Amino acid sequence: MKKAKIFKNHILNSDRLSAIYNFINPILFDVTLRDGIQTMSVDEMPYERKINVFRNIVKYMEPKKIEIGSFVSPKILPIMNDTDKLYNECLQLVENMEPIEELKESGELINREVVVPDLYVLVPPSKTMVEKAKRMGVKNISVMSSVSEGFLKANTNMNMITTKKNMNLFRLEGNETGGRKLYLSCINECPIMGVMPNTLIVNEIKHYLSSFDEICLSDTCGSLTYRNYKEILDNYISLGLNTSKISLHLHVMDIMQVNNIIRYSLNKGIRKFDVSAFQGGGCSVTMKKGSINSNLTYDLFYEILINYMNDCKFPSPGPRGPNNKRRKRINKKNKFKIDKEYFDNFPRFNLNFA
Repeated sequence: MKKAKIFKNHILNSDRLSAIYNFINPILFDVTLRDGIQTMSVDEMPYERKINVFRNIVKYMEPKKIEIGSFVSPKILPIMNDTDKLYNECLQLVENMEPIEELKESGELINREVVVPDLYVLVPPSKTMVEKAKRMGVKNISVMSSVSEGFLKANTNMNMITTKKNMNLFRLEGNETGGRKLYLSCINECPIMGVMPNTLIVNEIKHYLSSFDEICLSDTCGSLTYRNYKEILDNYISLGLNTSKISLHLHVMDIMQVNNIIRYSLNKGIRKFDVSAFQGGGCSVTMKKGSINSNLTYDLFYEILINYMNDCKFPSPGPRGPNNKRRKRINKKNKFKIDKEYFDNFPRFNLNFA
C-alpha cells in the first residue's frame, strides 16, 4: 500500500485534486481479509497477522467497507476457520477506536473526517449460514452468485434455481438494518463454462437489483476486456437502469484493460470498487493457483485514479469557472466546489487501446 499512501496524500494536499476526488467520491470495499487471503495457508496468514493487516488498512487506507472473512466450510478454505473470532475482534476495534485523537497525535489528520468502516462477512446462500450470521449480529452481508450454473455447482453445490430461491433469505425484515452485497461472478468468462453471453449477464443483473443494495460484477478470470464491459454496461444503461448499485471486483490480467474499465466506469457514475492490500486471491476452488490473476490493489487503483483526475481538464482554482461563473469558495485556502454542471463542461477521460 506504499504507493497508494503517497497518491492519497498527494490528492488530499492538492486543492484541485481533492475537489475532483470529493466530487467522484470513490467508495472502496476492502476484500483483503477474504478474497485477498483465500489462496494462502494458515501458516502464511496467522490470526495475529490478520489483526495487524486490519489495523493498517483502517489507519492508512480508510475504506468505507471491509469484508472480514467468510463462513465457508473450513474444509474448503482452512484460512477462513477463524472468521467468527476475527469478525468480533475487528468489530470491537472499530467500535472502540478513537481515530481522530490517534491521527492528531501522529500528525496525519489534516482537518478531515475519519472514516469508520462498515464490516461485512461473506455468507454462503444457505439457511444455516444466514441464521449463524444473525446470531452473531452481523449486520452487513455479502453473498455470492454467478451468471454461470457450472460455477455455482462447483462452489456451492447448488444450481441456478436453488441459488436464486435462497437469495430470499438475505432480505431485510422488519426493523433490520444493514448492507446487502451480491457478487455476480464470471463476468464475462467462467473458468468452467468459458465465455458467458453479455445479454445473459445484463438479465442476471436485472434479476437481483431489487433484492440487494449493491451488485458487484466480478471478473473471476481476470479476462474481462474494456469492449465487452462497455457493451454490458451500455446495454444495462439503455434499459433505463441506474448505475448507483453497480460495483466492480476486478482481477488483473491486462493493466490497460483494467485502466480503461475503471475510467469508463467513473464516467458512467460507477464509483464502488473492490480493492485489496495484497495482490493474491481469487477463486481457488475452481481455478488452479497458477492461473489465478491478482486482485485490484490499492496501489494500482490509486495510480489509475490519480491519472484519471489529472486528465480531467479542470482549470487551477481561481475566481471564475466556465461561462465566466464564479466558483463557490468553501474556505480561505481558495478551494473550490465542483458540481455536475461544472464537471460536464470538461473532457474527463482518455481511453488507450494498445
